[in-house]
Amino acid sequence: YHYKWHTIIALFVIILVVFIVSQQVGDPKQDTVVTYCGSYGFLSEETEDLREAFNRIMPEDFDGNGEKYTEIVRYQFYSEEELIADKEANDGVGTVNLAYNAKQLSDFNSFVSFGECSVYILSEDMYEYVKTNKSELLKPLADILGSAPDKAYDEYAIRLKDTPYYAME
Repeated sequence: YHYKWHTIIALFVIILVVFIVSQQVGDPKQDTVVTYCGSYGFLSEETEDLREAFNRIMPEDFDGNGEKYTEIVRYQFYSEEELIADKEANDGVGTVNLAYNAKQLSDFNSFVSFGECSVYILSEDMYEYVKTNKSELLKPLADILGSAPDKAYDEYAIRLKDTPYYAME
């Protein structure tokens, strides 16, 4: 009984370490990170389809583990215009949880401040927000590709609907 608390604390620490290590070993290592922020709420199977599409077009296995893996990070955020349209479409009662919406924007801002994302898929409103408030995140397409594509939206972006991947099934 004298070492009861020492034993309990030691068992807790051991179990915690085993849990953390097993979680880290089980997670696939990412080659790149793609971040989505817009009003569309992806289903898990749609997220997997998006991951597979990026895995197919990824030029190489960057971490050298023999497997290409794209991490998809999603934030569902509605712009002011989308919130107004939602309210008008539902007889003056909005269906979007405003606290959740604000939290998603806050979480997005926190995540992008770490600079771990390679590709952003943004709604037009979010793109303008990022371009205005977080322009240091954006790199000109000409710096990445050698020259800006003909169908570029501007010097930093390509509209997804203007790419051949948008039409893929």
